[in-house]
Amino acid sequence: DENTLAELRAFDATIRKHLGRERIEYILEPKVDGVSISVHYRHGKLALGVTRGDGAAGDDITANLKTIRGIPLELNLKNPPSLLEVRGEAYMANKEFDALNARLAAAGEKSFPNARNATAGTLKQLDPRLVAQRPIRAVFYATGVRDGIEFKTHSEMLKALAQFGLPTQKLWWVCDGIEEVLKIYADKVVAHYDEGRDLRRQLPYEIDGIVLKVNTLADWPRIPGRSRAPGYAIVHKPVPWITPAETVLKAITVQVGRTGVLTPVAELEPVFVQGSTISRATLHNEDEIRRKDIRIGDTVVIRKAGMVIPEIFEVVKTKRPPCAEEFDLFTHVGGKCPACGGLIAKEKVSAGDAVEVAWRCQNIAGCPAQLTRRVEYFAQRKALDLESLGGIVAEKLVERGLVKEPLDLFDLKLEALGKLNLGTDDEPRVFGEKNATKILDALQRAKTAPLSRWIHALAIADVGEATAKQLAATHDSLEALAASKVLRDIRDLGAKETERAEISPRS
Repeated sequence: DENTLAELRAFDATIRKHLGRERIEYILEPKVDGVSISVHYRHGKLALGVTRGDGAAGDDITANLKTIRGIPLELNLKNPPSLLEVRGEAYMANKEFDALNARLAAAGEKSFPNARNATAGTLKQLDPRLVAQRPIRAVFYATGVRDGIEFKTHSEMLKALAQFGLPTQKLWWVCDGIEEVLKIYADKVVAHYDEGRDLRRQLPYEIDGIVLKVNTLADWPRIPGRSRAPGYAIVHKPVPWITPAETVLKAITVQVGRTGVLTPVAELEPVFVQGSTISRATLHNEDEIRRKDIRIGDTVVIRKAGMVIPEIFEVVKTKRPPCAEEFDLFTHVGGKCPACGGLIAKEKVSAGDAVEVAWRCQNIAGCPAQLTRRVEYFAQRKALDLESLGGIVAEKLVERGLVKEPLDLFDLKLEALGKLNLGTDDEPRVFGEKNATKILDALQRAKTAPLSRWIHALAIADVGEATAKQLAATHDSLEALAASKVLRDIRDLGAKETERAEISPRS
C-alpha cells in the first residue's frame, strides 16, 4: 500500500526534523476499537474512573469500573505513588460480545450492532450490578497525571503497568527507525495482506488501526501538536481493513450548514458496514459528485473513511440505470435555498475571478437552517457544552421563535423550555422540566467557560478549535477580540480549518 508507506515516512521525516536526529525509536501498537477510560489510583488504590469524553471532561463511572474484570482495585506495588492516572480502552471481546447478543435475542431484547456500542451503553448504566453481568474488559496503554513516579520511555511505562497488575495489550513492538516500523507493519500488522493472519486475527477484541508513537517521553513536548492530536503519535488505518459494501443511491438531499453552505447528502438503501447500518453519507460538494460521476439511481460502493465516516467510494457503472442523469445542484434545488427559499450563489475566494466550490444561501439573517446549525454549533461539546441541547431541540427552538440568535439561549425560562414541543401539533412530545433544567444549568456553567470555547462557539468564519485557542491566547476578552484587526486578517494566520459538512443527527 503506497499510501501507507508515504504517510508513515512523512510522519518520520517530520519527527526527525523537529528532533534533529537521523533515527527515531518508535512504539507500534494496535488501536483498540473501544471506549476511552481514565482511572486514577491514589496511593495505589482505585479512587476515580471516568470516560475520557472530549479529552478534557468525561463522566464519572467509578462504581461501574470497579466491577470490570481485570481492573485491579489496588496496584501491585509496595510503595505506590501518591497519584497515578492510567488511560486505556474498555471493550468486549468478540466471542463474549456474540454470546451477549445471543442471550439478548433469546430473551426477546434488542441486540447491539457492535461491541463498541455495547460497551459504551453498558458503562452508562446507573446500576453497577448490571455492568458486572456484562463481559467488559479493559487494556491500558498510557499514563496521565503522575505524582511520585516517572518513566523514561513509553515501552518502560507499558512494562511497568503490566507489573502493577494492570491489563495491557499482549502485542506491541519497539522499532529502531522507520524501516523497522515498515517491516513489522508488513509482517505482523497486515501480514502481507493475508486477512486470515493479520493483526486483527491475533487479538480477541476489535481493532481499527495502529498507533505509532515516539518512544522517548522527553521528546514528546518538543514535537508540536496538531489541532486534534498530539504531534508525537500518528494513527494509521490500513486501507484493506476498510470493508466496503454495495447499495443503491435512492436520492440526494441538500442540507444547509451554519455558514450557509449547501451540502448534498446521499440517501441510501440501508446497508450494514463495519458494525453499523448506513442509510446516509455526505457527498461533500457538487464538484466531488461530478468527479466520481455519482447519479441518483446508481449502485454505489460504501465504505467508512478512516473506518469511521461513511462515504461513497465509487460507482458501479455496469449497474447504472439508463435514465440516470448527471447531477446539477443548482437545478436540483431550483436555484433556491431548500430551507428558506433564498438566493444561492458561489462566493469569490479572494481577489480575482475564482469562486468557491460550494453553493451558499445568501439569506444569512433569515435562514432558519443556518440559525439552527449555529445554535447547534454553539451548544456542542467542544464549544459551550450545553447538555441536552442537540439538533432537534435547536431546530424546535428556532421553529417556535424562542431563539433568533444563539445568545438568546441565555434568556430562556424553565417553564417555556420545559413545554417545548419536540414533536408535531398532531403528535406532541414535550421536552420536559428535567431536560430543561439540564440546559439551564449548562448555560449557567457556560458563563464561566474559557474564552477559547466562547470564540469557538460564535462560529466565526474560518475560526475553528485550534484558531480559537490561538486567539484566546492573545486577547483578554471577546470585546478585545472584536476591537482588534486580527479577524480581518484571519486568512493569513495559516490555521484555517475547513468546515466539515455534518449530517443531521436525525439520520
